[in-house]
Amino acid sequence: MLQITINMLRLPLFVRPLLRSFSSRKFQTLTGLLAHEHFKCPHEKQHVEKLLQNLGEHETEKGEIPHESCWHYGKAEEEWDSMCQPGNYQSPINIEPHVTFKSSEILKESFHPIRTDYKPLVVKGKFTTKTFLVQGEFGSMTVNSLTEDKRIFDVLQFHFHSPAEHLINSERHDLELHIVHQERGKPHNMSVIGFLFKVDGTRNPFLDQVIQSHECLSLIDLQVLIPKDKMELYLYEGSLTTPPLLQGVLWFLMSNLYSISIDQLDFFRQNWSHNPNFANGKGNNREIKPLHDRRVIHFH
Repeated sequence: MLQITINMLRLPLFVRPLLRSFSSRKFQTLTGLLAHEHFKCPHEKQHVEKLLQNLGEHETEKGEIPHESCWHYGKAEEEWDSMCQPGNYQSPINIEPHVTFKSSEILKESFHPIRTDYKPLVVKGKFTTKTFLVQGEFGSMTVNSLTEDKRIFDVLQFHFHSPAEHLINSERHDLELHIVHQERGKPHNMSVIGFLFKVDGTRNPFLDQVIQSHECLSLIDLQVLIPKDKMELYLYEGSLTTPPLLQGVLWFLMSNLYSISIDQLDFFRQNWSHNPNFANGKGNNREIKPLHDRRVIHFH
């Protein structure tokens, strides 16, 4: 009886090395999938490994979301910094495709980080004091990792910024859509898919659904935004782009541009950049933030 008690007390001492060994094997599996010859130095490879590992392990900072009346776009830099004390991993950023890591070059196997399972929903959207917001149970997104872990993120809401927040090759586009997700079972963990729109004279059927929802209930289908064949996107770790600017947000920014007509764009910016009473005539976009030591992966 005494011997059994001693063994039971010793059990945690055996479990801990096993858990460490399991974690180590997962990291070795990830390392083995990387094509090491495409990295200029070990430091560069470590940052990419960390980003890929965060697909299965990232944690978003916890914090209270302040009411929209507590912050303003016209005073964004000085007001937000004192209110939120943001760190170095902030969003939005300027993405330079020529310095991103191409998935086809750095990975030995074909891999894509997300799969969406959005469903049509009849809803009504609204202009808030800061954006155009649509809330509803639009389905979910599965985030895959290279270690076979999968995480489910449910759609919380989607909203718009004009002009766009993220830059591609230092070019700012006309409109940006953010679909905000929270992890099932761990709702403080957040992930965002961003879509960039550029005026080219072509009406966008999805945006027609959104605009119609302002006046009355409308059927909105987020899945029509997702390419049926190949989903090309950028992955990086960033933050919310409005207070409290919480970090540890997984960002997926679609690399292909979406069409929008000028009258569709005017629907959004009539309340923002075309409204002299809103942020002194500026849009509802946050300025870009330094990349610092982060890396961006282009899945294509």
